[in-house]
Amino acid sequence: EHNALKYSTSGGVSWLTMADSFQLVYEAGIPQVVFKELDLLASRKKDSMLIEESGGIFYPLDNIWKGNRGKVDWTRHGLNKDHYCNLGAYEIEVKKTTYNIEDAVLYYPTFFQVDSIRGKFQDKLVASGQINSFPRFNSNANVLEIDNLGPGIKYIGKFNLQGTSVLGS
Repeated sequence: EHNALKYSTSGGVSWLTMADSFQLVYEAGIPQVVFKELDLLASRKKDSMLIEESGGIFYPLDNIWKGNRGKVDWTRHGLNKDHYCNLGAYEIEVKKTTYNIEDAVLYYPTFFQVDSIRGKFQDKLVASGQINSFPRFNSNANVLEIDNLGPGIKYIGKFNLQGTSVLGS
C-alpha cells in the first residue's frame, strides 16, 4: 500500500521504495522482491535519508535489503548534488535506522575538485539535535592533501566527514 519494505505508524523507521517496477521471485524456497532500479527512502519522525540510483533484492522473511549500488548526496545539508558518495554493494536491516558501507567513493568538490576518495560510508536517522552529524564518510587513505582550506592553509592527513563537518586525524 505504501510501496514500503517496512512501514511504521508508531514512530519507528519506514523504508519506502520509489520504483516503476519490481519482480516477485521464489528461489530455493525463499521469497524475494527484485528491483532493477529504485530510489530507497528511510524516514523516522523528522529525519529522512535517501539512496538514489540503487537496485537490489529485498528478503521479506529476514527484513534484509541487499543493494548492489547506490548514490547518497549531502543536499539535506544544503550542499549541491556535486557532493555525493557512490556506494558499492551494501546490506540494510530495515528494522534499523542506520547502515554502513565498507566500499564507497566520495566526490566532494569543495575540497577535492578532481579526485574521488575511497572509504567507508555511514548514514543514520537521528534525533533532531544530531541531524547535522550524518551522513558520515571516513577515508581509507591516511594521508590526503587539501590545499584550499583557506588562504595559506594546507592540510595533510586522514579525511573524515560528519554531516558537513570536516574532521582530520
